Amino acid sequence: HDLDALDWWRRADLIVTPEDASGRGRPRPDMILTAALRLGVDDVRDMAVCDDTPAGITSGRAAGASIRAALTTGPHDAPTLTAAGATHLLPGLAALPALLRTAYVDA
Repeated sequence: HDLDALDWWRRADLIVTPEDASGRGRPRPDMILTAALRLGVDDVRDMAVCDDTPAGITSGRAAGASIRAALTTGPHDAPTLTAAGATHLLPGLAALPALLRTAYVDA
């Protein structure tokens, strides 16, 4: 399983698959909204979504996430990700914590 190889089971508070969210995957917002409900998020605008595909960014926009960070290390270029609704472009996942600190902690 990919999550085993990445050792994400101990790193994530919650992992949601399309099967967990009525079987509908991206670009629908179901997985993000399922995660919000399970984690007790009061306001979807407080959520951040990070993905490297237009479908993932579109999903975040449809769910109402205020931060939709697009990774430019994937197969899609910055203009495509921006057109999908990315609010931020990141050179890699390692840049996400700094963005979140700036957006949520320092605000």
